[in-house]
Amino acid sequence: MEQTEPNKKCGWKRHIIVVMILFGIINSSQMRSLLPVAITQMVEPIPTVVTKKLDVSICPSPEHNVTKISPVNISTVNSKIQQNMTRFKWSQEMQGVILSAIFYGYTAGHIPAGLMVQKIGAKMVFLASILCSSVLTLITPIGVELGGVWTMIFLRVLMGLFQGGIFPSAITLISSWIPISERGLASATAFSGTSAGIILGTYFSGLLLHHFDGWSSVFYVFGAIGLISSGIFAFLCYDSPEQHPFIDRDEQEYLRMELRQISGRKPSIPWKVLLTSPPVLALICTQACHDFSFYIILSDLPKYMNDVLHVSIKDNGLYSSIPHMFRILSTFIFGYINDWITSTACLSMTNTRKLFVVIASIIPAIFTMMASYVGCNEILAVTAFAISVASLGPKLVASNINPMDLSPNFASIIAALSVGTGSVCGIVAPTAVGLMTPNSLLSEWRLVFWITAGLHVFKAIVFSVWGTADRQPWDTPKVSISESPNSEETEKLADNVEMK
Repeated sequence: MEQTEPNKKCGWKRHIIVVMILFGIINSSQMRSLLPVAITQMVEPIPTVVTKKLDVSICPSPEHNVTKISPVNISTVNSKIQQNMTRFKWSQEMQGVILSAIFYGYTAGHIPAGLMVQKIGAKMVFLASILCSSVLTLITPIGVELGGVWTMIFLRVLMGLFQGGIFPSAITLISSWIPISERGLASATAFSGTSAGIILGTYFSGLLLHHFDGWSSVFYVFGAIGLISSGIFAFLCYDSPEQHPFIDRDEQEYLRMELRQISGRKPSIPWKVLLTSPPVLALICTQACHDFSFYIILSDLPKYMNDVLHVSIKDNGLYSSIPHMFRILSTFIFGYINDWITSTACLSMTNTRKLFVVIASIIPAIFTMMASYVGCNEILAVTAFAISVASLGPKLVASNINPMDLSPNFASIIAALSVGTGSVCGIVAPTAVGLMTPNSLLSEWRLVFWITAGLHVFKAIVFSVWGTADRQPWDTPKVSISESPNSEETEKLADNVEMK
């Protein structure tokens, strides 16, 4: 018992696993988020409708980005970027379909990926997701030049299908490598890669589009980075401490004592009970409401900056990435808070999860609405979006750990169900925004933000009523187990035995 505490700080292989998951999620997020910026330069500027009035619904175009509009102005806007690449005549509605295309595959990919994790292991699923996404990103410029809009849509759907394996495999790797007392910070670190990837993807996409002729550079750069990252991941990562050939004996022993080891074959998936479990359904609902808001920011914030506020392409990448910088900071802060609460037991784990979700619902609802009422002030709009997105950090910690809370055995399946269902909003959100904002008016976008705020409030109510961090009785395997003597799960299992 006395040796366990010193051994807690021994070894670093589990931290390498977390870092490599972080890099993989960064790469996948970069490849998703580059298109909302790139598409502003892939399409021909749409002339402003003559019937627009100079009122509060229309922001004036600055002199450096004049797009309203005569045919002469259209041909001269961003002429440097247009020189070497085709510009497409895609309507606002078609752009919404293109931006949402990746989420059709993303939605369909989660459940098969969760099942594949159970069969071939998390490492291979995670690796295949990043590798295939990188290849598809690299061939996108050639594909869209040759095949047009439908090739673009097909490639994005296929990329989404492969990226559906990212989160189920990542959660399984964390569950297999990281003790309960370290999971808050580890999850915050790994899953902050989503925001980090968006920051890098949007900011550097803007820079690349500003400094290089043509829009293809963003696809080549981020695709190549993904290939390099895949090779490093394949060499350094393994499914479990037992399979790692270079792990220190002390670290392996520490992880063996702290992590739950299941001997024999894994129990079969209790689909009926799982799909009717109130805590699982609450998690799925929470994820869906969160993702609608998040995917609007991810897919449509660059378009809002470009079409409504008329921000230049160089500044667009920076402004669109700022909210996600604050989200990373928020995620790390609440990751530390989560681990501190776990070690001090000052709040129950269930109340901690509920508190985090409520914080990540009410504050974003308020500031998302405020963003549409600051008019054409770029600084105030970016500030409101930054506070709104930063406030999503607590939810990221709560929901990404919650599948491990509810069911250590089926965490990948629960993650696949929640993230997969949530990704349906990735289909709905950009398409809905395209339909609701045909003229890119501020008043049209205000309706989008009110709907988003309402969903935030709804998710807070649902998770407060039905959410929990208690391990579910249907997760208990019918095989022998060994756990840490100090584990909370041991106490719960003991209670179950006494009740029986």
